[in-house]
Amino acid sequence: MQNSENSSAASDNQKLNQELQKEIRYRKLLEEKLSTSEAKLRGIIEAIQDIILMVSIQENNLSYVEILPTCARDKDVNNNKLINQTAELFFQEETLKIYLKQVQQALDTQKTVHFDYLLQEEEYQFWFSASISPISEKTVLWVARDITQRKTAEQALTESEARFRAVYEQAAVGIYQVSLYGEFMQVNSRFCEMLGYKESFLKQISWQSITHQDDIEAELMHLRQLFSNEISNYSLEKRFIRKSNKYNREQWVNISVSLVRNEQGIPDYFLGVVEDISLRKWTEDALRESEARFCAIFEQAAVGIYQIKLSGEFIEVNPRFCEITGYSESELLDLTWQDITDLDNLNSFTELMFNILNNKTHTNSIQKQLIHKNGQLVQVKTNISVVCDRLNIPQYFLCVVEEIEKLKVGNG
Repeated sequence: MQNSENSSAASDNQKLNQELQKEIRYRKLLEEKLSTSEAKLRGIIEAIQDIILMVSIQENNLSYVEILPTCARDKDVNNNKLINQTAELFFQEETLKIYLKQVQQALDTQKTVHFDYLLQEEEYQFWFSASISPISEKTVLWVARDITQRKTAEQALTESEARFRAVYEQAAVGIYQVSLYGEFMQVNSRFCEMLGYKESFLKQISWQSITHQDDIEAELMHLRQLFSNEISNYSLEKRFIRKSNKYNREQWVNISVSLVRNEQGIPDYFLGVVEDISLRKWTEDALRESEARFCAIFEQAAVGIYQIKLSGEFIEVNPRFCEITGYSESELLDLTWQDITDLDNLNSFTELMFNILNNKTHTNSIQKQLIHKNGQLVQVKTNISVVCDRLNIPQYFLCVVEEIEKLKVGNG
């Protein structure tokens, strides 16, 4: 009986021992896993270049702030200063409320809250973006990443866009953006003013609808060349159609157009710069009309007309002057005025030209004797004036000759 009881007790002890050994092995396994997990976590934390804080609050007040040892601490002295600044801001009255508000929001919602903040180190500014994640009811993990480069780039982009907008709106030339299909996307106020259309109207139409029919095909050809990379930009003179002009709806402009591509190099839109050249075109037309009138008068006049260089050579002669002198046009163009002027009149005519050049008089007249091709002297009255360029620099003389009478044959 006693042996049976001893045997039963031994069996129970053996089972307990086995259970104990099993429990010990299980705990060791848990400890190893925990140790491994902690090692992994430490490794991850130490490899992270962000600032990591453990922040805990109690009854809406700061309880503690712990700085976790990431590699951000080992980078340089400035980094350590910035890490310490982040922690110190929790203890400064002017920033504590702001920081606690972000922490409390993360705890209340049990969701990650994102928060950007600025730190100052000597004359430099550093921007950080914090992700505040709840890890318990009272504690959050504050992970802050340095985003100074991104903020600097964003600020540079904002400033660049502001400068572009200022140029776009205040430019003395028209500027527009056109889609690849031809519709206006953006237009500046000068472009609207130039053509008399409202911005809202232009954004509903295409450039073709306000371009003179005779100018559309030429521009389409240039656009195709832009699209196929044959050219990088183009300039041309064309006519837009103004909204309303009782006498002339054509608006002459000079446009410079380029194709804007996105970051992948894919065509995005066309950018055009428009210069109003209507005044220049009007001046050119007026000049052509003036030249046509002068040419008609020059060729059909009942008086002789000629132009001579300041040095005396003939530049142009009309048919009537050829009749008066007996020379053909080509013959006169090989001569000077001195060659067909009587010797007795050379000095007086030279003095008259000198006085005109020196602004003693703008125009003058003189009677003189020309030598006809056949040697006969021809009495003429000559009106002479100087023609200057836009800088008032003399270019040539213009002379109008009226025949008075033919005199006698010269003596050579």
